[in-house]
Amino acid sequence: MKTKILISFMASAFLVGCGGGSSSNQSNHTDKLINVYDYPTSVLTDEQKYSLAYMWNEEKLAKDIYLELNKLYPTRQLENIATRSETQHEAMVEALVEKYDINITNLDDYTVEYS
Repeated sequence: MKTKILISFMASAFLVGCGGGSSSNQSNHTDKLINVYDYPTSVLTDEQKYSLAYMWNEEKLAKDIYLELNKLYPTRQLENIATRSETQHEAMVEALVEKYDINITNLDDYTVEYS
């Protein structure tokens, strides 16, 4: 069962990693990160704050999984997903976490300030 799950995950990662277009297109995409400070600050509900904290942890986990899979089965696709896509996702969520001063280290008490 574990082997089937791993194979399915690897196949999905390979397909996602291959579908990004040319490398110049990918590098241009990472240059267009949104600056969250260019937008007005909203009042977030506790549920939204928790969701952002949870989301950051999920993005970090995804990046860590791709990096570990790449150690076991080195491929350019796995490395690209970890170092490009997941790093970008993590950075975008972290920018929101910083903007709203949300604790990402303790999901039980995410109300403690980020800093």
